[in-house]
Amino acid sequence: MVEEKFEKMSTEEIINYITVTFHEPIKKFFEEMTPKIDKIDKEYSWKYSKIDLLKELYTQFHRELMKHLTKEDLEVFPSVLKYEKVLEDGLEIQKNKEVEKIINQIKMQNDHVEFQSYFYSIIDLLNSTDMNWKWIEDFEYVKDKFITMWEETKVHSMLENTYIYPKGVLLQKKLQEMFS
Repeated sequence: MVEEKFEKMSTEEIINYITVTFHEPIKKFFEEMTPKIDKIDKEYSWKYSKIDLLKELYTQFHRELMKHLTKEDLEVFPSVLKYEKVLEDGLEIQKNKEVEKIINQIKMQNDHVEFQSYFYSIIDLLNSTDMNWKWIEDFEYVKDKFITMWEETKVHSMLENTYIYPKGVLLQKKLQEMFS
């Protein structure tokens, strides 16, 4: 069972797993897909209006997901690890600017539902039967990559929603209570 594997892992191990298994491949996915989407748009949007919509959805999705990953990598994950270390080590905590910064650094926010909507919209568009997609070069490849990324993102979201976000919120709350 997948969950059993993660139950035994530390927060740091789960974060490292998420970063290596999901964040890095997502960044590579966008590096590969952006030129393909641009090419499809440039070569076929004059003929198929839905390609403009595909390009628009992809551009928004790319921008928002990269902001999300950057926030997790630079703020959320390091903050969760800081909270955990401060509490696990039983450090003598004094209210100072550094601890206040840790407490206020992040808002545990889940954007995964929004990304799910983007995936649904893009995949629905790619599955559209009223277009003759098969004549568009790279179309099947792009479609397959999106479907694969969607499947992988489900696991990614489950890990963050089950193990990282709740732990971060709990740790953040414990630190805030110490200063109440």
